[in-house]
Amino acid sequence: MANEEQYSPDETFISSLKSKLNTSFIPRWREEPCSIFRVPPILRMQNPEVYEPRIFPIGPYHRTGINPMPMEKRKNCMARRLFSKHPDTMMDRCVNEVMALEMRARSCYADKIDLGSNEFVEMMILDGCFIIGVLMLERLNVIRMKRRIRGEDTSAEREERNWSGNWVWWEQEDEEPEKGEMHNLWPLLSHVHADLLKVENQIPFFIVETLYNLLVTQDDDGENVSVFDLAISFINKNHSHLLRRYVNILNHQIHHLLHLFYVMLLPGPKISPTGHSLLVKLKKKARQLLRMPCCTLPSFLKNSEAAEWRRRQHDSGWLKSATELQEVGIKFVVVKNDRCSFMDVTFKNGVMEIPTLCIFESTMPLFRNLIAFEQCYPFTRNHVTFYAVLMQFLLDTPKDVKVLQGERILRSRLNDEEVARLFNRLCRDIIYSNSNSYLSDVFHDVNDYCDSRWHKWRAVLARDYFGNPWTVISLVAAVVLLILTFCRHTTVCMATTTIIKSLCFLSKR
Repeated sequence: MANEEQYSPDETFISSLKSKLNTSFIPRWREEPCSIFRVPPILRMQNPEVYEPRIFPIGPYHRTGINPMPMEKRKNCMARRLFSKHPDTMMDRCVNEVMALEMRARSCYADKIDLGSNEFVEMMILDGCFIIGVLMLERLNVIRMKRRIRGEDTSAEREERNWSGNWVWWEQEDEEPEKGEMHNLWPLLSHVHADLLKVENQIPFFIVETLYNLLVTQDDDGENVSVFDLAISFINKNHSHLLRRYVNILNHQIHHLLHLFYVMLLPGPKISPTGHSLLVKLKKKARQLLRMPCCTLPSFLKNSEAAEWRRRQHDSGWLKSATELQEVGIKFVVVKNDRCSFMDVTFKNGVMEIPTLCIFESTMPLFRNLIAFEQCYPFTRNHVTFYAVLMQFLLDTPKDVKVLQGERILRSRLNDEEVARLFNRLCRDIIYSNSNSYLSDVFHDVNDYCDSRWHKWRAVLARDYFGNPWTVISLVAAVVLLILTFCRHTTVCMATTTIIKSLCFLSKR
Protein backbone atom coordinates (compact mmCIF):
# COMPACT_ATOMS: atom_id res chain seq x y z
CA MET A 1 0.00 0.00 0.00
CA ALA A 2 2.81 2.36 0.91
CA ASN A 3 4.41 1.86 -2.48
CA GLU A 4 1.27 2.81 -4.34
CA GLU A 5 1.29 6.28 -5.78
CA GLN A 6 -1.35 8.64 -4.38
CA TYR A 7 -3.95 9.55 -7.00
CA SER A 8 -4.29 13.26 -7.64
CA PRO A 9 -7.61 14.28 -9.31
CA ASP A 10 -7.68 16.52 -12.31
CA GLU A 11 -8.04 20.17 -11.30
CA THR A 12 -10.11 20.86 -14.39
CA PHE A 13 -12.60 18.18 -13.39
CA ILE A 14 -12.89 19.58 -9.85
CA SER A 15 -13.50 23.14 -11.04
CA SER A 16 -16.08 21.90 -13.56
CA LEU A 17 -17.97 20.01 -10.84
CA LYS A 18 -17.92 23.03 -8.50
CA SER A 19 -19.20 25.27 -11.28
CA LYS A 20 -22.03 22.87 -12.07
CA LEU A 21 -23.11 22.70 -8.41
CA ASN A 22 -22.89 26.45 -7.93
CA THR A 23 -25.06 27.16 -10.97
CA SER A 24 -27.75 24.66 -9.93
CA PHE A 25 -31.03 26.28 -8.90
CA ILE A 26 -31.41 25.67 -5.15
CA PRO A 27 -33.43 28.53 -3.63
CA ARG A 28 -32.20 29.40 -0.17
CA TRP A 29 -35.37 31.27 0.81
CA ARG A 30 -38.83 31.95 -0.49
CA GLU A 31 -41.28 34.67 0.34
CA GLU A 32 -44.14 32.40 -0.76
CA PRO A 33 -44.56 28.61 -0.82
CA CYS A 34 -44.39 27.06 -4.27
CA SER A 35 -47.91 26.94 -5.69
CA ILE A 36 -47.37 26.93 -9.47
CA PHE A 37 -45.73 23.82 -10.86
CA ARG A 38 -44.80 21.95 -13.97
CA VAL A 39 -46.66 18.66 -14.06
CA PRO A 40 -44.32 15.72 -13.30
CA PRO A 41 -43.42 13.65 -16.40
CA ILE A 42 -45.00 10.49 -14.95
CA LEU A 43 -48.39 12.25 -14.92
CA ARG A 44 -47.85 14.15 -18.15
CA MET A 45 -47.04 11.11 -20.28
CA GLN A 46 -50.67 9.93 -20.42
CA ASN A 47 -52.33 13.12 -21.72
CA PRO A 48 -49.80 15.94 -22.01
CA GLU A 49 -52.20 18.19 -23.89
CA VAL A 50 -54.64 18.54 -20.96
CA TYR A 51 -52.02 20.45 -18.95
CA GLU A 52 -51.08 22.92 -21.68
CA PRO A 53 -53.03 26.03 -22.76
CA ARG A 54 -54.61 25.78 -26.17
CA ILE A 55 -54.88 29.48 -27.03
CA PHE A 56 -53.94 31.86 -24.19
CA PRO A 57 -50.65 31.19 -22.38
CA ILE A 58 -50.47 32.79 -18.93
CA GLY A 59 -47.26 32.99 -16.95
CA PRO A 60 -43.73 31.90 -17.91
CA TYR A 61 -44.11 28.16 -18.55
CA HIS A 62 -45.84 28.32 -21.95
CA ARG A 63 -45.20 31.86 -23.14
CA THR A 64 -43.10 30.53 -26.05
CA GLY A 65 -45.00 27.29 -26.73
CA ILE A 66 -47.90 28.87 -28.63
CA ASN A 67 -47.76 31.36 -31.49
CA PRO A 68 -47.55 34.42 -29.26
CA MET A 69 -48.31 37.23 -31.73
CA PRO A 70 -52.16 37.14 -31.91
CA MET A 71 -52.51 36.46 -28.18
CA GLU A 72 -49.96 39.11 -27.16
CA LYS A 73 -51.81 41.61 -29.33
CA ARG A 74 -55.03 40.94 -27.47
CA LYS A 75 -53.24 41.21 -24.12
CA ASN A 76 -51.71 44.54 -25.16
CA CYS A 77 -55.11 45.85 -26.23
CA MET A 78 -56.62 44.74 -22.92
CA ALA A 79 -53.92 46.51 -20.90
CA ARG A 80 -54.15 49.65 -23.03
CA ARG A 81 -57.88 49.97 -22.45
CA LEU A 82 -57.51 49.46 -18.71
CA PHE A 83 -54.82 52.13 -18.49
CA SER A 84 -56.55 54.55 -20.90
CA LYS A 85 -59.05 55.73 -18.26
CA HIS A 86 -56.32 56.76 -15.85
CA PRO A 87 -53.57 59.41 -15.88
CA ASP A 88 -50.20 58.55 -17.33
CA THR A 89 -48.80 58.20 -13.83
CA MET A 90 -50.90 55.07 -13.32
CA MET A 91 -48.48 53.06 -15.44
CA ASP A 92 -45.63 54.15 -13.18
CA ARG A 93 -47.59 53.13 -10.08
CA CYS A 94 -48.41 49.69 -11.46
CA VAL A 95 -44.83 49.03 -12.53
CA ASN A 96 -43.50 50.09 -9.13
CA GLU A 97 -46.06 47.97 -7.28
CA VAL A 98 -45.35 44.85 -9.35
CA MET A 99 -41.60 45.36 -9.13
CA ALA A 100 -41.92 45.44 -5.35
CA LEU A 101 -43.65 42.05 -5.57
CA GLU A 102 -41.24 40.53 -8.10
CA MET A 103 -39.27 38.29 -5.72
CA ARG A 104 -42.44 37.17 -4.00
CA ALA A 105 -43.98 36.31 -7.37
CA ARG A 106 -40.88 34.43 -8.55
CA SER A 107 -40.88 32.33 -5.38
CA CYS A 108 -44.39 31.07 -6.23
CA TYR A 109 -42.97 29.10 -9.16
CA ALA A 110 -41.32 25.77 -8.44
CA ASP A 111 -38.87 26.16 -11.34
CA LYS A 112 -36.35 28.91 -11.93
CA ILE A 113 -37.72 31.60 -14.25
CA ASP A 114 -35.03 32.62 -16.72
CA LEU A 115 -36.38 36.09 -17.38
CA GLY A 116 -34.87 39.44 -16.59
CA SER A 117 -36.55 41.76 -14.12
CA ASN A 118 -38.13 44.04 -16.75
CA GLU A 119 -39.34 41.13 -18.86
CA PHE A 120 -40.81 39.35 -15.84
CA VAL A 121 -42.65 42.47 -14.61
CA GLU A 122 -44.01 43.14 -18.11
CA MET A 123 -45.33 39.57 -18.31
CA MET A 124 -47.02 39.90 -14.89
CA ILE A 125 -48.70 43.20 -15.84
CA LEU A 126 -49.96 42.07 -19.26
CA ASP A 127 -51.19 38.68 -18.02
CA GLY A 128 -52.76 40.25 -14.92
CA CYS A 129 -54.61 42.83 -17.03
CA PHE A 130 -55.81 40.10 -19.36
CA ILE A 131 -57.24 38.07 -16.45
CA ILE A 132 -58.92 41.19 -15.04
CA GLY A 133 -60.50 41.90 -18.42
CA VAL A 134 -61.84 38.36 -18.76
CA LEU A 135 -63.32 38.48 -15.25
CA MET A 136 -64.95 41.83 -15.98
CA LEU A 137 -66.31 40.58 -19.27
CA GLU A 138 -67.97 37.66 -17.48
CA ARG A 139 -69.38 40.08 -14.91
CA LEU A 140 -70.80 42.19 -17.72
CA ASN A 141 -72.47 39.13 -19.21
CA VAL A 142 -74.09 38.29 -15.86
CA ILE A 143 -75.37 41.86 -15.44
CA ARG A 144 -76.83 41.81 -18.94
CA MET A 145 -78.63 38.52 -18.33
CA LYS A 146 -80.11 39.81 -15.06
CA ARG A 147 -81.38 42.94 -16.78
CA ARG A 148 -83.02 40.91 -19.51
CA ILE A 149 -84.65 38.61 -16.95
CA ARG A 150 -86.03 41.64 -15.09
CA GLY A 151 -87.32 43.03 -18.40
CA GLU A 152 -85.32 46.24 -18.17
CA ASP A 153 -84.62 48.32 -21.24
CA THR A 154 -81.19 47.41 -22.63
CA SER A 155 -81.20 49.88 -25.52
CA ALA A 156 -79.23 52.40 -23.47
CA GLU A 157 -77.01 49.72 -21.95
CA ARG A 158 -73.97 50.70 -23.98
CA GLU A 159 -74.25 54.29 -22.85
CA GLU A 160 -74.96 53.52 -19.18
CA ARG A 161 -72.47 50.71 -18.65
CA ASN A 162 -69.44 52.25 -17.01
CA TRP A 163 -67.13 50.46 -14.64
CA SER A 164 -64.54 53.20 -14.26
CA GLY A 165 -64.88 53.50 -18.03
CA ASN A 166 -63.65 49.96 -18.57
CA TRP A 167 -66.87 48.32 -19.73
CA VAL A 168 -67.63 50.64 -22.61
CA TRP A 169 -65.05 49.45 -25.10
CA TRP A 170 -66.05 45.78 -25.01
CA GLU A 171 -68.84 46.12 -27.56
CA GLN A 172 -68.14 49.41 -29.26
CA GLU A 173 -67.49 49.15 -32.94
CA ASP A 174 -65.36 51.83 -34.50
CA GLU A 175 -62.42 52.04 -36.81
CA GLU A 176 -59.75 51.41 -34.22
CA PRO A 177 -58.30 47.94 -34.94
CA GLU A 178 -57.66 47.03 -31.32
CA LYS A 179 -61.36 47.41 -30.50
CA GLY A 180 -62.18 45.00 -33.26
CA GLU A 181 -59.65 42.58 -31.83
CA MET A 182 -61.29 42.77 -28.40
CA HIS A 183 -64.74 42.35 -29.89
CA ASN A 184 -63.51 39.10 -31.46
CA LEU A 185 -62.64 37.74 -28.02
CA TRP A 186 -66.24 36.66 -27.39
CA PRO A 187 -66.11 33.43 -29.48
CA LEU A 188 -62.90 32.40 -27.68
CA LEU A 189 -64.21 32.71 -24.12
CA SER A 190 -64.85 28.99 -23.71
CA HIS A 191 -61.19 28.29 -24.52
CA VAL A 192 -60.12 31.09 -22.18
CA HIS A 193 -62.10 29.47 -19.36
CA ALA A 194 -60.34 26.17 -19.89
CA ASP A 195 -56.87 27.72 -20.22
CA LEU A 196 -57.20 29.77 -17.02
CA LEU A 197 -57.71 26.58 -14.98
CA LYS A 198 -54.58 24.74 -16.12
CA VAL A 199 -52.07 24.02 -13.36
CA GLU A 200 -49.11 25.27 -15.42
CA ASN A 201 -50.95 28.31 -16.80
CA GLN A 202 -51.14 30.53 -13.71
CA ILE A 203 -49.79 33.73 -12.23
CA PRO A 204 -49.93 34.61 -8.50
CA PHE A 205 -53.33 35.91 -7.48
CA PHE A 206 -51.87 38.74 -5.42
CA ILE A 207 -50.53 40.22 -8.69
CA VAL A 208 -54.05 40.22 -10.16
CA GLU A 209 -55.46 41.67 -6.94
CA THR A 210 -52.85 44.44 -6.83
CA LEU A 211 -53.49 45.51 -10.43
CA TYR A 212 -57.25 45.30 -9.96
CA ASN A 213 -57.19 47.53 -6.87
CA LEU A 214 -55.21 50.12 -8.82
CA LEU A 215 -57.14 50.03 -12.12
CA VAL A 216 -60.73 49.21 -11.13
CA THR A 217 -62.74 50.83 -8.35
CA GLN A 218 -66.54 50.59 -8.79
CA ASP A 219 -69.10 48.71 -10.85
CA ASP A 220 -71.87 50.25 -12.92
CA ASP A 221 -74.11 50.60 -9.86
CA GLY A 222 -71.45 52.45 -7.90
CA GLU A 223 -70.67 49.47 -5.67
CA ASN A 224 -67.24 48.18 -4.81
CA VAL A 225 -66.78 44.67 -6.17
CA SER A 226 -63.65 42.80 -5.16
CA VAL A 227 -61.59 40.72 -7.53
CA PHE A 228 -62.46 37.70 -5.39
CA ASP A 229 -66.16 38.25 -6.11
CA LEU A 230 -65.40 38.48 -9.82
CA ALA A 231 -63.31 35.31 -9.74
CA ILE A 232 -65.98 33.41 -7.80
CA SER A 233 -68.66 34.55 -10.24
CA PHE A 234 -66.43 33.52 -13.16
CA ILE A 235 -65.87 30.01 -11.76
CA ASN A 236 -69.46 29.51 -10.63
CA LYS A 237 -70.87 30.55 -13.99
CA ASN A 238 -68.75 28.14 -15.98
CA HIS A 239 -68.64 25.19 -13.58
CA SER A 240 -71.95 25.27 -11.74
CA HIS A 241 -72.42 21.53 -12.48
CA LEU A 242 -69.55 20.83 -10.08
CA LEU A 243 -70.14 23.55 -7.48
CA ARG A 244 -72.94 23.15 -4.96
CA ARG A 245 -72.00 25.72 -2.34
CA TYR A 246 -69.80 28.70 -1.72
CA VAL A 247 -66.84 28.59 0.62
CA ASN A 248 -65.72 31.45 2.81
CA ILE A 249 -62.51 32.18 0.95
CA LEU A 250 -61.46 34.63 3.65
CA ASN A 251 -60.32 31.55 5.58
CA HIS A 252 -57.95 30.56 2.77
CA GLN A 253 -54.94 32.17 1.19
CA ILE A 254 -55.73 31.99 -2.51
CA HIS A 255 -52.64 31.45 -4.66
CA HIS A 256 -54.15 31.52 -8.16
CA LEU A 257 -57.39 30.85 -10.06
CA LEU A 258 -57.01 27.07 -10.06
CA HIS A 259 -56.42 27.14 -6.31
CA LEU A 260 -59.60 29.21 -5.84
CA PHE A 261 -61.53 26.66 -7.90
CA TYR A 262 -60.01 23.88 -5.77
CA VAL A 263 -61.05 25.61 -2.52
CA MET A 264 -64.61 26.00 -3.80
CA LEU A 265 -64.76 22.26 -4.51
CA LEU A 266 -63.68 21.08 -1.05
CA PRO A 267 -66.20 18.91 0.81
CA GLY A 268 -67.75 20.09 4.04
CA PRO A 269 -66.37 19.31 7.49
CA LYS A 270 -69.18 16.86 8.17
CA ILE A 271 -67.20 13.96 6.67
CA SER A 272 -66.56 11.77 9.72
CA PRO A 273 -67.41 8.30 11.01
CA THR A 274 -71.16 7.86 11.07
CA GLY A 275 -72.80 7.91 14.47
CA HIS A 276 -74.47 4.55 14.02
CA SER A 277 -71.28 2.71 13.06
CA LEU A 278 -69.38 4.41 15.89
CA LEU A 279 -72.04 3.32 18.42
CA VAL A 280 -71.89 -0.27 17.18
CA LYS A 281 -68.10 -0.32 17.52
CA LEU A 282 -68.28 1.09 21.07
CA LYS A 283 -70.83 -1.54 22.14
CA LYS A 284 -68.71 -4.33 20.69
CA LYS A 285 -65.61 -3.01 22.44
CA ALA A 286 -67.51 -2.73 25.77
CA ARG A 287 -68.71 -6.36 25.59
CA GLN A 288 -65.14 -7.51 24.96
CA LEU A 289 -63.81 -5.50 27.90
CA LEU A 290 -66.42 -6.91 30.31
CA ARG A 291 -65.32 -10.44 29.49
CA MET A 292 -61.60 -9.78 30.00
CA PRO A 293 -59.74 -10.23 33.30
CA CYS A 294 -58.42 -6.99 34.75
CA CYS A 295 -54.78 -8.07 34.45
CA THR A 296 -55.02 -8.49 30.67
CA LEU A 297 -56.80 -5.21 29.94
CA PRO A 298 -53.70 -3.08 29.12
CA SER A 299 -52.26 -5.56 26.64
CA PHE A 300 -55.70 -6.16 25.15
CA LEU A 301 -56.26 -2.45 24.57
CA LYS A 302 -52.82 -2.04 23.03
CA ASN A 303 -53.14 -5.06 20.73
CA SER A 304 -56.72 -4.29 19.70
CA GLU A 305 -55.79 -0.72 18.85
CA ALA A 306 -52.91 -1.87 16.67
CA ALA A 307 -55.07 -4.53 15.00
CA GLU A 308 -57.81 -1.97 14.37
CA TRP A 309 -55.32 0.45 12.81
CA ARG A 310 -53.91 -2.26 10.52
CA ARG A 311 -57.39 -3.37 9.52
CA ARG A 312 -58.50 0.17 8.74
CA GLN A 313 -55.38 0.69 6.66
CA HIS A 314 -56.24 -2.42 4.65
CA ASP A 315 -59.96 -1.65 4.41
CA SER A 316 -59.47 1.94 3.24
CA GLY A 317 -57.39 0.85 0.26
CA TRP A 318 -59.93 -1.29 -1.56
CA LEU A 319 -63.62 -1.24 -2.48
CA LYS A 320 -65.96 -3.38 -4.52
CA SER A 321 -67.60 -2.09 -7.68
CA ALA A 322 -71.10 -0.60 -7.69
CA THR A 323 -72.63 -3.81 -9.08
CA GLU A 324 -70.95 -5.95 -6.42
CA LEU A 325 -72.02 -3.57 -3.67
CA GLN A 326 -75.61 -3.79 -4.88
CA GLU A 327 -75.42 -7.58 -4.65
CA VAL A 328 -74.60 -7.40 -0.92
CA GLY A 329 -77.55 -5.06 -0.33
CA ILE A 330 -75.96 -1.60 -0.46
CA LYS A 331 -78.22 1.05 -1.93
CA PHE A 332 -77.05 4.13 -3.81
CA VAL A 333 -78.97 7.34 -3.18
CA VAL A 334 -78.39 10.72 -4.79
CA VAL A 335 -77.91 13.66 -2.42
CA LYS A 336 -80.39 16.46 -3.12
CA ASN A 337 -78.77 19.09 -0.89
CA ASP A 338 -77.65 21.93 -3.15
CA ARG A 339 -75.18 23.18 -0.54
CA CYS A 340 -73.10 20.00 -0.75
CA SER A 341 -69.98 19.59 -2.76
CA PHE A 342 -70.02 16.78 -5.30
CA MET A 343 -67.39 15.10 -3.10
CA ASP A 344 -69.61 14.90 0.02
CA VAL A 345 -70.01 11.10 0.04
CA THR A 346 -71.45 9.37 3.13
CA PHE A 347 -72.40 5.80 4.10
CA LYS A 348 -74.84 4.76 6.83
CA ASN A 349 -77.01 1.68 7.44
CA GLY A 350 -76.28 0.14 4.06
CA VAL A 351 -77.00 3.36 2.11
CA MET A 352 -74.29 5.26 0.24
CA GLU A 353 -75.27 8.85 -0.50
CA ILE A 354 -73.42 10.52 -3.39
CA PRO A 355 -74.16 13.94 -4.91
CA THR A 356 -74.77 14.18 -8.64
CA LEU A 357 -71.71 14.40 -10.90
CA CYS A 358 -72.23 15.77 -14.41
CA ILE A 359 -69.56 14.62 -16.84
CA PHE A 360 -68.73 16.61 -19.95
CA GLU A 361 -65.77 16.54 -22.28
CA SER A 362 -64.08 19.24 -20.18
CA THR A 363 -64.60 17.41 -16.86
CA MET A 364 -61.69 14.98 -17.10
CA PRO A 365 -59.08 17.65 -18.05
CA LEU A 366 -60.26 19.62 -15.02
CA PHE A 367 -59.92 16.56 -12.80
CA ARG A 368 -56.42 15.86 -14.12
CA ASN A 369 -55.25 19.40 -13.42
CA LEU A 370 -56.75 19.36 -9.93
CA ILE A 371 -55.11 16.01 -9.16
CA ALA A 372 -51.78 17.25 -10.53
CA PHE A 373 -52.07 20.31 -8.28
CA GLU A 374 -52.70 18.05 -5.27
CA GLN A 375 -49.77 15.84 -6.19
CA CYS A 376 -47.41 18.83 -6.37
CA TYR A 377 -48.72 21.18 -3.67
CA PRO A 378 -47.90 19.77 -0.21
CA PHE A 379 -50.57 21.71 1.71
CA THR A 380 -53.59 19.80 0.42
CA ARG A 381 -55.37 16.71 1.73
CA ASN A 382 -55.87 15.15 -1.74
CA HIS A 383 -59.65 15.32 -1.65
CA VAL A 384 -60.07 15.26 -5.43
CA THR A 385 -57.61 12.36 -5.68
CA PHE A 386 -59.51 10.29 -3.11
CA TYR A 387 -62.83 11.05 -4.78
CA ALA A 388 -61.37 9.93 -8.10
CA VAL A 389 -60.09 6.74 -6.42
CA LEU A 390 -63.58 6.06 -5.02
CA MET A 391 -65.17 6.50 -8.45
CA GLN A 392 -62.47 4.34 -10.02
CA PHE A 393 -63.47 1.46 -7.72
CA LEU A 394 -67.21 2.01 -8.16
CA LEU A 395 -67.10 2.41 -11.96
CA ASP A 396 -65.11 -0.64 -12.92
CA THR A 397 -67.26 -1.66 -15.91
CA PRO A 398 -69.97 -0.08 -18.09
CA LYS A 399 -72.51 -2.05 -16.05
CA ASP A 400 -71.41 -0.13 -12.96
CA VAL A 401 -71.90 3.14 -14.83
CA LYS A 402 -75.49 2.13 -15.58
CA VAL A 403 -76.07 1.48 -11.88
CA LEU A 404 -75.12 5.02 -10.86
CA GLN A 405 -76.84 6.56 -13.86
CA GLY A 406 -80.02 4.73 -12.89
CA GLU A 407 -79.89 6.44 -9.50
CA ARG A 408 -79.21 9.85 -11.15
CA ILE A 409 -75.81 10.04 -9.47
CA LEU A 410 -74.02 10.20 -12.83
CA ARG A 411 -75.13 12.32 -15.76
CA SER A 412 -73.02 12.10 -18.86
CA ARG A 413 -73.22 12.64 -22.58
CA LEU A 414 -70.50 10.06 -23.07
CA ASN A 415 -71.24 6.38 -23.50
CA ASP A 416 -70.94 4.03 -20.50
CA GLU A 417 -67.78 2.30 -21.70
CA GLU A 418 -66.00 5.61 -22.23
CA VAL A 419 -66.96 6.89 -18.77
CA ALA A 420 -65.64 3.72 -17.10
CA ARG A 421 -62.42 3.89 -19.12
CA LEU A 422 -61.86 7.57 -18.23
CA PHE A 423 -62.15 6.95 -14.49
CA ASN A 424 -59.99 3.83 -14.66
CA ARG A 425 -57.22 5.84 -16.32
CA LEU A 426 -57.62 8.92 -14.16
CA CYS A 427 -55.64 7.63 -11.16
CA ARG A 428 -52.77 5.88 -12.92
CA ASP A 429 -49.37 6.63 -11.39
CA ILE A 430 -51.01 8.62 -8.58
CA ILE A 431 -49.44 8.53 -5.11
CA TYR A 432 -51.75 8.85 -2.11
CA SER A 433 -51.96 7.69 1.50
CA ASN A 434 -55.06 5.90 2.74
CA SER A 435 -54.59 7.15 6.29
CA ASN A 436 -55.10 10.78 5.18
CA SER A 437 -58.18 10.11 3.08
CA TYR A 438 -61.33 12.00 4.00
CA LEU A 439 -63.18 8.93 2.66
CA SER A 440 -61.27 6.35 4.74
CA ASP A 441 -64.25 5.93 7.11
CA VAL A 442 -66.58 5.39 4.14
CA PHE A 443 -64.25 2.70 2.76
CA HIS A 444 -63.94 1.10 6.20
CA ASP A 445 -67.70 1.05 6.91
CA VAL A 446 -68.55 -0.27 3.46
CA ASN A 447 -66.03 -3.10 3.78
CA ASP A 448 -67.35 -3.94 7.27
CA TYR A 449 -70.84 -4.15 5.80
CA CYS A 450 -69.64 -6.41 2.99
CA ASP A 451 -67.76 -8.70 5.42
CA SER A 452 -70.94 -9.53 7.32
CA ARG A 453 -71.82 -13.23 6.93
CA TRP A 454 -75.45 -12.54 6.04
CA HIS A 455 -74.46 -10.01 3.39
CA LYS A 456 -71.96 -12.46 1.93
CA TRP A 457 -74.68 -15.12 1.67
CA ARG A 458 -76.97 -12.61 0.08
CA ALA A 459 -74.30 -11.76 -2.50
CA VAL A 460 -73.76 -15.44 -3.33
CA LEU A 461 -77.52 -15.92 -3.67
CA ALA A 462 -77.86 -12.89 -5.93
CA ARG A 463 -74.87 -13.87 -8.07
CA ASP A 464 -75.43 -17.64 -8.39
CA TYR A 465 -79.23 -17.94 -8.31
CA PHE A 466 -80.53 -14.58 -9.48
CA GLY A 467 -77.84 -13.70 -11.99
CA ASN A 468 -80.03 -14.31 -15.07
CA PRO A 469 -83.73 -14.99 -15.78
CA TRP A 470 -83.27 -18.69 -16.59
CA THR A 471 -81.63 -19.34 -13.23
CA VAL A 472 -84.50 -17.55 -11.48
CA ILE A 473 -87.08 -19.60 -13.44
CA SER A 474 -85.26 -22.83 -12.60
CA LEU A 475 -85.11 -21.91 -8.91
CA VAL A 476 -88.81 -21.02 -8.80
CA ALA A 477 -89.70 -24.27 -10.61
CA ALA A 478 -87.60 -26.28 -8.15
CA VAL A 479 -89.31 -24.61 -5.19
CA VAL A 480 -92.78 -25.20 -6.67
CA LEU A 481 -91.91 -28.85 -7.38
CA LEU A 482 -90.66 -29.27 -3.82
CA ILE A 483 -93.87 -27.79 -2.43
CA LEU A 484 -96.02 -30.00 -4.66
CA THR A 485 -94.00 -33.06 -3.65
CA PHE A 486 -94.42 -32.19 0.00
CA CYS A 487 -98.16 -31.63 -0.47
CA ARG A 488 -98.52 -34.94 -2.32
CA HIS A 489 -96.54 -36.76 0.34
CA THR A 490 -98.72 -35.19 3.03
CA THR A 491 -101.91 -36.17 1.19
CA VAL A 492 -100.72 -39.76 0.76
CA CYS A 493 -99.81 -39.98 4.45
CA MET A 494 -103.18 -38.64 5.50
CA ALA A 495 -105.00 -41.10 3.21
CA THR A 496 -102.91 -44.01 4.50
CA THR A 497 -103.57 -42.98 8.08
CA THR A 498 -107.31 -42.83 7.40
CA ILE A 499 -107.35 -46.31 5.84
CA ILE A 500 -105.38 -47.80 8.74
CA LYS A 501 -107.73 -46.24 11.27
CA SER A 502 -110.74 -47.60 9.36
CA LEU A 503 -109.26 -51.13 9.27
CA CYS A 504 -108.50 -51.01 12.98
CA PHE A 505 -112.04 -49.90 13.72
CA LEU A 506 -113.48 -52.74 11.60
CA SER A 507 -111.25 -55.33 13.21
CA LYS A 508 -112.44 -54.36 16.67
CA ARG A 509 -116.04 -54.91 15.68
